Amino acid sequence: MNTQHTTGKFSIYENAPGNKHRFLIHDSAGQTIATTTGDPDHAPDYYRALANARLIAAAPDLLAALKAFDDAFSHYCEGDPDSDEVSALYQAREAIAKATGAA
Repeated sequence: MNTQHTTGKFSIYENAPGNKHRFLIHDSAGQTIATTTGDPDHAPDYYRALANARLIAAAPDLLAALKAFDDAFSHYCEGDPDSDEVSALYQAREAIAKATGAA
């Protein structure tokens, strides 16, 4: 499967007009790609929504970092399959596959 995702940096905008408990995640073209909501009168709910928005906004950077990690350390796959290095590489590859629709 060849998944096409939005490319570029994502940004978070808080306090959408008329609804002060929304976090809008925009792509580099300014299009809203995701929204999280949280009740500002209930701090755990509000901060969970903010944390989720931050995680979504970081997704392109995280995917790029995992791909760079895979490229830089793929030679470890020839090593001990029970080593921490190989385990971390396989975890990175699983996350890349999940993010790109290959999982």
